[in-house]
Amino acid sequence: MKQTKFMRQLFAATAAATLLVQVAPAATFIQPANAPVVALAQEETQVFTDDLGRDITLPAHVETILASGPNSQVVLYSIAPDKMVGWNSSPKPDALKYLPQEMADMPEVGSVFGKKELSKEEIINLNPDVIVDIGDKKDDIAETLDTLQDQTDVPVIFLDGNLDDLPTLYTRLGELLEKDVQNQVNYIEKLLTMANDNHEKAKEKDIKFYYAFGEDGTRTGAEGDFRTEVLEKVGLVNVFTKDQKDTVNSKEVSPEQIVEWQPEVVFFTDQEAFDQRAEAPWSETPAAETNQFYLIPNEPFNWVSGPKSINALMGIPWLGHVFFNDLYNVDLIEEMKTFYQTFYHHELSDEQAQELLTHALSSEQ
Repeated sequence: MKQTKFMRQLFAATAAATLLVQVAPAATFIQPANAPVVALAQEETQVFTDDLGRDITLPAHVETILASGPNSQVVLYSIAPDKMVGWNSSPKPDALKYLPQEMADMPEVGSVFGKKELSKEEIINLNPDVIVDIGDKKDDIAETLDTLQDQTDVPVIFLDGNLDDLPTLYTRLGELLEKDVQNQVNYIEKLLTMANDNHEKAKEKDIKFYYAFGEDGTRTGAEGDFRTEVLEKVGLVNVFTKDQKDTVNSKEVSPEQIVEWQPEVVFFTDQEAFDQRAEAPWSETPAAETNQFYLIPNEPFNWVSGPKSINALMGIPWLGHVFFNDLYNVDLIEEMKTFYQTFYHHELSDEQAQELLTHALSSEQ
């Protein structure tokens, strides 16, 4: 079990209390000499077994938290914004209209995995009770988190963050942070059930998509990639199949390859790439014939990926409504309002909902 600054301070306090019992006159104590000093210390901590099987000692009541990266920060914001002490990546100005002002003023600390380098000095200054990492189990993840824990003297826990893991993730974090998450868990399960129940029939429609990531859209994700998980979960078919992963570079797909794949639908993450949809290679795909180009809603967090966290679940009713409405039969605006209230603590207006859907229902909007 890793010893953090919290544990070392606790052990020191316990030792001092034990020494006091040994040297001070018995008459000065209200409690008997054999009072359970160590038991009292134990009540001030808890041992949390994370999803890597690591036993991490935490305060009995976690009051301050910090995420390790974008995936984690969205989840922590949805459950316990009042306990957050910083962002890994500060929300963009356009996203702040969906967040309380006090959240905009929090410091930025960077990420364990990501473009913005983690500031260990800032973490030490903030001194959270725990750092939470949520995501996939990378090969060296345990070693990486143990190193971060040693460098900052802050406990670090890991939890699985795939879409199907979200009900368990929210339940565990709700218990740890002493928050009532049942309403969130119920809504997560509703959306996952919606996708799972309709997946096979939707997939029979064989609607092939290309996920255009980045400013020029030449980065993408292969079938099974975390970036395209929600797109595939609703029943859309990725043109970049698993058997091509060894021959196609997902970080730089050639225009010729995009045309060869002949996607019927293209999802853009960035406005810059979306604005070039009338030009090659996009104009040479079946998507151009029916204007099946979509700009993924992005505020306050993306509906598909970037990060792939609880925010990606909003993609289920959106994609179900656009492509499989005969199966999903959802009131998209109402689902948006429910989602934003449940996870972002924001009462979404009709005007904001329509603004979010600009280019998300049709590229002709």
